[in-house]
Amino acid sequence: MMERMQEAGLNSKQDEALGLALMGKTDTEIARRVGVSRVTVNQWRNHDEDFVNELRNRRKQLWDRQ
Repeated sequence: MMERMQEAGLNSKQDEALGLALMGKTDTEIARRVGVSRVTVNQWRNHDEDFVNELRNRRKQLWDRQ
């Protein structure tokens, strides 16, 4: 998993946030669990190209398994 994070340009908090986002958690819930502000999570979701792409890829993987 560490290799995927490095390839995607994500840090460990972002990787954890991705998992929580895939579980349907809100930005506020994610921020509390990861230890960052809600604004930071919102920035990742809306403005961090690596985060957005990885979230999209992981969602696609989940949909493809169903």
